Amino acid sequence: RYISSPTESIYLYSNKCDQIFRPAGSAVKHADSMTRLIRDRKGPGVYEAGEDYIIYETIEPLHWNLFLQISSDELFHEVRKQSHIILLLCLSTLPIIFLAVSNIFQDIIKPINILVNKMHQMEIGETGVTMTWNRSDEIGYLVSSFNKMSTEIDDLINRAYKEEIAFANAEIKALQTQINPHFLYNTLETINWKAQLEGVDEISDMVMALSNLMEAGIDRNGQKFVSLKQEMDYVENYMLLIQKRFGNKITFQKEMDPDTLEYPIPKLILQPLIENAIRHGIEPKGKGRICLTSGYEKDFLILQIMDDGVGIPADTLAWLSASLSHPPSSHSQGKFSNTEVGILNVQRRIQLIYGNPYGLKIKSSPEGTKVIINLPADGKMVAEEKAKRRKKIVSNCADR
Repeated sequence: RYISSPTESIYLYSNKCDQIFRPAGSAVKHADSMTRLIRDRKGPGVYEAGEDYIIYETIEPLHWNLFLQISSDELFHEVRKQSHIILLLCLSTLPIIFLAVSNIFQDIIKPINILVNKMHQMEIGETGVTMTWNRSDEIGYLVSSFNKMSTEIDDLINRAYKEEIAFANAEIKALQTQINPHFLYNTLETINWKAQLEGVDEISDMVMALSNLMEAGIDRNGQKFVSLKQEMDYVENYMLLIQKRFGNKITFQKEMDPDTLEYPIPKLILQPLIENAIRHGIEPKGKGRICLTSGYEKDFLILQIMDDGVGIPADTLAWLSASLSHPPSSHSQGKFSNTEVGILNVQRRIQLIYGNPYGLKIKSSPEGTKVIINLPADGKMVAEEKAKRRKKIVSNCADR
């Protein structure tokens, strides 16, 4: 026996809408709705009827229609109960979520915000900005990379400023020292013409050689680069003067690759090295030979100056090699000998123009000394690009 309740009832109808069963003592609340579903052949399903719901099902092959009338409160009672439980669970987990969000903020968002602020400091012109954050995860790697980049930019800017100051000081010094050389050069020209008029060709040749060397040193045209062939002309002028002084005691040989002769190199980098080889290698021995070679090797132009003199003492060679790796600035070279200054000046000029790994290397033994000059194969282009980058950095810093 089925007992109905105020919230739900079961009814049974035929296909002709005749009522077959209903709970005893209860009135049919939605009879019209149920008969309409039968006539309209809506078929089994759940249908809304006011504040209640009708669950409709057919019984075959009797052709009966079964209806369950249930209130919405009863139908959704469990749903509401579960909703309340879920709501309570969500409220109880809010502190945990807050702690998790706070931890994410402290662990990820906060260091990222600090890093962004540091980047903004660099953007407005501050240099040497770094962060202290000891972590070994991705954030730590990001901070470490930022610190490295900031330090390298600071070093690059400082180096660019120092190079620009060094160039400015050198230019001022050159202007100050050009007055007397100009007078001496013009005087030598007068002596040369006088020697030619008197028919003293040897004196004329010596004066011409000295004049050519002085002309290169005065640098009237502002040339920073000359072809290797032109540099060899300066060397020939210098060696003419040396051989007039020493006679046959010093011989000079050259083995130049023809392909290198039009190569642009910094002006007057060979003569100071040859002078050093004569003064400290061959003069103490009394006589000797100097050989100059050129050639390409991979991406380098290699120039070699070799002598068969007495060689360089081991301690001096060690000191020179160390100084070539870290050439001192021009203002600190006053404490060195003329020989050391000549070698270090050539090294400093090459590295200011081209950077590493170009410059001088020295090999020496009691049988003689070899000075190797490494220059880039596309030398002038490398130097011009480096100068443009340096000027751009200094200009940007000045604008800031």
